[in-house]
Amino acid sequence: MAKSVVFVNRYFHPDHSATSQMASDLAFHLAARGWDVAAITSRQRYDDASAGLPRVEEVNGVRIRRVRSTRFGRAGLLGRAIDYVTFYVSAYAAMRAARWSSR
Repeated sequence: MAKSVVFVNRYFHPDHSATSQMASDLAFHLAARGWDVAAITSRQRYDDASAGLPRVEEVNGVRIRRVRSTRFGRAGLLGRAIDYVTFYVSAYAAMRAARWSSR
């Protein structure tokens, strides 16, 4: 049985933020080595809060599940905090449901 891992990060491929690049690179590397890899991330990009990335896709062997969150963006501290809280609540719900993760 292959080893498995789930990455949870607000940003993931194709986003270009630092944490997105690190998580994506590691996820793609592990998938190429035979690991069962999934990622839970948001549907927006760091530099474009209005972007709408696909809800579910597979890229380079990594199953990506994008969850909804608020889209206040980086304009203010309160809005940014609300964005993070709603992302983590949605990510937790996605992990609990776990239906998307079965192959």
